[in-house]
Amino acid sequence: MLALLGLTPPASAAGPQRRGALESRVRELERQNAELLRRLERLERTASPTGTEATGNVSRRPEDTQRSDASTPGDTGGGRSSAMSDTGSVATPAETSRANAGLDTAATEDLGLGLIARYGAIRASFQIFGDAGFGYASHSEDDSASASFASGSLDLFSTAQMGEHFQALSEVVFEEDSEFGVELERLWGAWTFNDALYLKLGRERSPATRWSRRYHHGRWLWTSATQPFVARFQDDGGPLQVHQIGLEAGGRIVTAAGVLEYAAVVANGRGRIPSEVANFGDLNASKAYDVSLGFAPARVLGLTIGGDVHLDEIPRVAGDPARRHAIREVVETAYLEYFASPVEVLGEAALIQHADRGSGRTFHHRTGYLQAGYHIDAFTPFARVDLRDMSRGDPFFAPANIDLDSWEGVVGIRYDLNESVALKLEGGIGREQRRHSIGSTFTETFERLAVQLAWVF
Repeated sequence: MLALLGLTPPASAAGPQRRGALESRVRELERQNAELLRRLERLERTASPTGTEATGNVSRRPEDTQRSDASTPGDTGGGRSSAMSDTGSVATPAETSRANAGLDTAATEDLGLGLIARYGAIRASFQIFGDAGFGYASHSEDDSASASFASGSLDLFSTAQMGEHFQALSEVVFEEDSEFGVELERLWGAWTFNDALYLKLGRERSPATRWSRRYHHGRWLWTSATQPFVARFQDDGGPLQVHQIGLEAGGRIVTAAGVLEYAAVVANGRGRIPSEVANFGDLNASKAYDVSLGFAPARVLGLTIGGDVHLDEIPRVAGDPARRHAIREVVETAYLEYFASPVEVLGEAALIQHADRGSGRTFHHRTGYLQAGYHIDAFTPFARVDLRDMSRGDPFFAPANIDLDSWEGVVGIRYDLNESVALKLEGGIGREQRRHSIGSTFTETFERLAVQLAWVF
């Protein structure tokens, strides 16, 4: 109920006017940043015979931290755009030595790597995201209060560049729902051969949804306070496998017509229930496969269109008569995004097909959303329409009540208090199907309100 967490990138007085334009440059900057990192490594080794240095630069541009994560081609990263304004960092002896060696200190700061630590050929960056909020819902579950405060989550996000080609990323989230928990959300290593090819191994966000691929768990990055249904995490009632544990290969090609991005994934399949993730081993002999494509046309800056196809074999559940056989899952998703100052638009549609070998039935589910925002100085009013048309009785979705229909209209406003702190107010109204304890369904109208304070440092 209290998905009250999320904010967007820095918005100083000049920033909001330029954020949209900067978003349209993200993909090209990712490529340039990766190449600049490689050049800096070579120059630093030439300028510093000892090969050691440490800096304390702080970048207030988490979207660029995402791009440092995304310097491995194919990880679109993202986050919110912001002005390339003074980061407030202090020049260190290491920066001075780089300047004396002919390196541009300002360009180094603009790499957007957050809090940086360097030792020889290793460059690591660190960021911490946090949020807290208040939520109200017209109906509650499990006899909980309809209005409550929530402590939100603490997200520890770090990346490391080790030499010219290898990069590692980790993300650990501390959060409290009914009880306090710690989860390793992402952990991967990647080797970049060139812009056209990278290989990534570990736990990563699935390309099945653009939202989860564009944003990570730091809710400060989101324009809205909550996620649309298709992008919800597995443990929050989401319908898709948001995380993958496996091998990903991808890259990008720049042409006169635009930039083509592509990725292919082979990973552990889904768990026995929607919230289960097969972190330490697949639960059947089959693997999950993804193939995704995206295209950013050169003639329309800020526009990207793309999609993904996901194939999997959901494992059987011993002792459950309804799950005696595996379920074939096919997910087809498509997205459209447009980030060009002062407008931002992100929309997705998903077709989910579950072929249950036990009953011989095939369940077809459709869901999608469209969210749009408009930057006015430090304010970003936004609106979203979120729809789901589900097929009731799906033996995989039904126990978690994911097989029920709903629609919701959301309006809200985000106010960036400064470059690192944002306050959001969001309201929603809609209709949804719910299930009686005896299994029958009914439909009712609902209203909700979310207030969220989110930050990054």
